[in-house]
Amino acid sequence: MKKPRRGHIVLISSSSALVGEPFEAGYAVSKVGVIILGRSLARNLGQYEVTMNCVSPGWTLTDMSADDLKGETGERVTRQIAVGRIGRPEEIAGAVLYFASDLSSFVTGQNLVVDGGE
Repeated sequence: MKKPRRGHIVLISSSSALVGEPFEAGYAVSKVGVIILGRSLARNLGQYEVTMNCVSPGWTLTDMSADDLKGETGERVTRQIAVGRIGRPEEIAGAVLYFASDLSSFVTGQNLVVDGGE
C-alpha cells in the first residue's frame, strides 16, 4: 500500500470500548486499544495516502451473541437501543464497505460507532 500510495485499512472494535459493559472491563479495554491503534497508524500511514479507520459495532445478532440476546437480557438490550432492535451483520458491513472504498479517501483515524443509537 505504501508504494502505490493507495489503500484502506478497516479495524473492528466494539461500542463496548466507549460505554463498557458490567463485568467486561478487559474486553472494553482491549477494544479501546484497537481504536487508538487505528488513530496512531492513521497518522503514520497518511503520508502514503493509506487510510486507517475503525468500525465499532453495538449489539449485533450473530452466532456469538445469539445466546446472550435471549430472554430478558435481549429485551433489556433492545430497550436501550434507539431504533428498538438488535443490529444485523449486513448493517455493520455497510460501514466497513464505506471505509474500504474510495468514498472515504479523505477520512482517516476515525471510529464509526454502528449501534442503532444505544
